[in-house]
Amino acid sequence: MLDRIIKVALSFALCISLVVVGGCTKYASQDDENTLNEASQAAVSAEKELAKVVKERKQLEKELSQKEGELSDAKAELENVKTR
Repeated sequence: MLDRIIKVALSFALCISLVVVGGCTKYASQDDENTLNEASQAAVSAEKELAKVVKERKQLEKELSQKEGELSDAKAELENVKTR
């Protein structure tokens, strides 16, 4: 996930550097447009991936909380059985 974010940031930086190195013209070259479009698509893809990972993390945290509750109940029951 972090790797994708870094790639998007580098792509964006590459686009900016192409504009600076290429000079200021009235119109962008086809290569510049293609690079910008690729970077934009990569950014959208990275945002979707991030949203998916955040959703998955929340689900896993919820499951962990439930499992910890089950463990706590099981430990309490074990202690109850031991004291009989």
